[in-house]
Amino acid sequence: MRKTLSTMLWMTIVYGACIAQSKYKNELQPGVSTRSEAIRVLGRPMRTLSATLFEYTPPAGAEKLLVEYRRGSEVIERIESHFIDPVSRDAMIAALKLPQQADARKTNAQGKLVEYFGQDALVLTYSSAEARSGVKVLGYYSRELFEAAAPQLRKRSSSSRKTGDMARAGEIKRANKGGISWGPIQQASINQGDGELLTYYGGTTPEQCQADCDKNPRCKAFTFIRPGAYSPNDPQMCYLMSQVQKLTPSTCCISAVKNEEQR
Repeated sequence: MRKTLSTMLWMTIVYGACIAQSKYKNELQPGVSTRSEAIRVLGRPMRTLSATLFEYTPPAGAEKLLVEYRRGSEVIERIESHFIDPVSRDAMIAALKLPQQADARKTNAQGKLVEYFGQDALVLTYSSAEARSGVKVLGYYSRELFEAAAPQLRKRSSSSRKTGDMARAGEIKRANKGGISWGPIQQASINQGDGELLTYYGGTTPEQCQADCDKNPRCKAFTFIRPGAYSPNDPQMCYLMSQVQKLTPSTCCISAVKNEEQR
């Protein structure tokens, strides 16, 4: 009876709070959200487990809620909910609207099955090596951490890595397609707090990143992050911004803002 009730409580939370699968409670997105946002949503941490890992008050149906921050940064790297009782795979897949087939699977060092779902950078860890044992941990990962944890997916999504070496600001021509014009293409980034994120994804090129912003009327700027910009295994990434205050000069990235009349 206890297992049924706690599972029902947890699944109610999942159904109501995980409309955007990549966000915890539809508010915190690893790789984007910061420590101050975590405190606003989760409250102060209950305890410090390491310099980067903290435990917060868990929701109903969970025994533990962990948040890991990026080393040397305020950005959330990972959020994990550890359930009191395992949740059936079918219920979890349905609640999070995930495909039946995971993008990657492996057995971790503890002998437990781990499934990776690349669309939303979600990771399911089971109670044992069998999926029928139920999901014990639901992890929301930053895109960078997800692709480091599942390198076979990083390789698949980064088939155009060679573009990172040739992508210099001067090699992308200034766009003026369909009446859309751009300010200068710069070696610069849009830092956390200097803009508002619309979406982000990997496995792209600077030209495609800019073209995707061209096609989206809500997009006001783009930032292309070169592969290996922050660590050797980092993939290339495209960030589309719905708002931007300033660009920060940096060789990590290629950025541009639509001209004012387009904004």
